Amino acid sequence: MRKNLILLFIIASTSLLFSQKAHADLIVPGTKSVDWCYEISNIDDYPNYVFVYNEERVSDFGVINQGDCFIFYKIGLAGIYAIPKADFDESELDEDFFAENNPKLIRSNIQLDPYGSVQWDDPLDKVVITLEILSLDPTSLDIQKSNVTYSYLDGTSEEKPFQSQDAIPEPSRSNFLPGWFMDSWFIILPVTAIIGIGAVLLIRKYKK
Repeated sequence: MRKNLILLFIIASTSLLFSQKAHADLIVPGTKSVDWCYEISNIDDYPNYVFVYNEERVSDFGVINQGDCFIFYKIGLAGIYAIPKADFDESELDEDFFAENNPKLIRSNIQLDPYGSVQWDDPLDKVVITLEILSLDPTSLDIQKSNVTYSYLDGTSEEKPFQSQDAIPEPSRSNFLPGWFMDSWFIILPVTAIIGIGAVLLIRKYKK
């Protein structure tokens, strides 16, 4: 029995270490990603224009329609553009389309960031950030973040308005366990396992 417990601990510790190494490039240990996207609430107010987004560092781009919830590469920074509908041909939408010398494109004032990861026990499931077009003319496109909708694993949701364009409102609900535990879980778990195994071995020793 004693040998089996020690072997089980070795296997568990090894699995934990390899798991951390395998996922190091994907997500920080102890955290998880959530579904997130952006939407523009009032595209239909500008029927003579087409709206597109572009993340030039990873060649990620696309058309934004009313009701679309669009997403881009998670380490990227995306910009939004408008172009007169009469000048737009979707078959021409490629990397060169967003060249700086394209006179048809109207770049917006806003740059979009992906939503970050959360602690693995966080009840947050999805984040939708809603944008609003404030003004559009042949030389400028003014967009602002209006609100964010947080959806949780239990099916509930809440909407919060932006008080500042530089800071996203915090969700009302967060992870169940304290942050210091989440940051140190890969140390705490093996130590707890060692203590548990040691306790079992001591109990067995004194029972003999």
